[in-house]
Amino acid sequence: MNGPAVPGPTRLPYYGWIIVGVATLSYVLVFGTSMAAFGLFVHPVSAEFRLNRAQISTALIFISIGNAAVAPVLGWAADRFPARRIYLSCVVLFGLSMAILSASASLLIDAVVLGVMMPFGLLGAGSLTLSVLVARWFEAQRGRAMAIAGAGLYLGNILVTPLVGLVIQAAGWRLALLLIAAGVTALLGLFGLLIRDAASPGHAAAVHAHGSPAAGHASIRQIVSAPQFWLIGISAGLGFAIIQTVSVSLVTLGVETGLSIVQAASITSMIGGGSLAGALLLAIFADRIRRVHLLTGVLAAAALLNAALHFLADYQAIMAAAATLGIVSGILTPTVFTFVADRFGAASFGTARGLTIPLTAVIQAGVVSFGSTVFDRSGSYTAMFDAFAVALVLAAVMMFAVQFCRTTVAADRPAWPAS
Repeated sequence: MNGPAVPGPTRLPYYGWIIVGVATLSYVLVFGTSMAAFGLFVHPVSAEFRLNRAQISTALIFISIGNAAVAPVLGWAADRFPARRIYLSCVVLFGLSMAILSASASLLIDAVVLGVMMPFGLLGAGSLTLSVLVARWFEAQRGRAMAIAGAGLYLGNILVTPLVGLVIQAAGWRLALLLIAAGVTALLGLFGLLIRDAASPGHAAAVHAHGSPAAGHASIRQIVSAPQFWLIGISAGLGFAIIQTVSVSLVTLGVETGLSIVQAASITSMIGGGSLAGALLLAIFADRIRRVHLLTGVLAAAALLNAALHFLADYQAIMAAAATLGIVSGILTPTVFTFVADRFGAASFGTARGLTIPLTAVIQAGVVSFGSTVFDRSGSYTAMFDAFAVALVLAAVMMFAVQFCRTTVAADRPAWPAS
C-alpha cells in the first residue's frame, strides 16, 4: 500500500531578479530626483542667490570632481564589505545632502555637500554599488540583468523628474528638496532591506546557473597594470563623453536652425526615450552576442552618426538623430559595465569600475573643452562632429583590441562566450 504522495521541492524564483528590481527602482529615484532634475533648480536657485549660469553650473563641476575622488574608494569598499551596509549608509548621505541643501544659505556649505556627500549618495545608493551587486548575482544572464537595471537611469527622467518640476512650481525649490530628502530616503531604505550579498543555500542550483563564482580580489596595481583596463576605460570614456556633448549640441543646433523652444526641448525627450528603448532592446540580445563585438559595433555606429550630423537640415532629421543617439547610449552604458565585470571578475568589479570613473571624468572634461573650442574658433559644428567621428573610430578599434589582451586577473567565464 502506497503512502501519501510527497510533494517535490518547490522551485523558488531566483533572488537575483529581486536585486535587479532594487537596482532599477533605486536608479529611478536617485537619478530622477538629482542629476536629471538639476536643470529644474537652475532658475529658482540662481534667482535667490543672484548667480549667473556659469556660476551655478559649478555645482555640476563639484559633483563631477567628487565622483572622480569618491569612486575608487567606494568601488574598493564594494568588493570587500557587505553591499547592504554600504547602500544604506549612502542612502542616508543622499537624504542628508538634499536636506542640507534645502536649508542652506551658504554657498561654501553647498560646495562641500555637492563635492563630498552627494557623490557618496549618487554612487553608493546608485550606479556603482548596485551594478556591483547585480554582477555578483548574475553570470550567464549578466548582460540582460545589467540592461534591465540600467533602464532605471532613463525611466527616472520620464517618471520622476516631471513630478519634481510640479513640486518646485507648487511649493518652491527648498521644500521640493526637503520632500525628496524625506520621501526618497524612506523608499530607498525599504529597498535596502531586500539587499542580499550572496544567494541563500536554497538557491545553490540557481547560483550555479546564474550567479558569479567566488574569486579572489584583484589589487589596484593588478587592475591598472592590465592593458585591457586602459583600452576599455579610454574607449568607453570617449563614447560616453562624445554622446553627452552631442546630446547638448543637438538641442543648441535645433535652436540655431529655427526650432521653437518646445521643439528643442522635445529633442532631449527623444534622446531619453531612445536610451530607454536601447536598454530594453539590449535586455533581449545582450547575452547572445560577444560583448566586445557589440561594443565595437555600437562605437562604430556612433562614429557614423557623428559623420552624418552636419547634414541635418530639418526637425525630422534632428529628431531621428536624437533617437539614434539615445539608442546608442542605452546600449553602451550597461554593456560597458557588464564587460568590465566579465573581464575583471565580479569579485573585483567594484574596484575596476571605481577606477574607470576618474579616467572617464578626465576624458569628459577634455572632450567638452575640445568641442567648445572647435565651435568657438570655426563658428560651426561640422569640424566638431567630424573630429568626434574620427575619435569614435579610434575608440572602436581600441575596444576591439581588448579581446586580444591576456587576462591578468580572475575573470568570470559566462556560459555564453560574451567577452
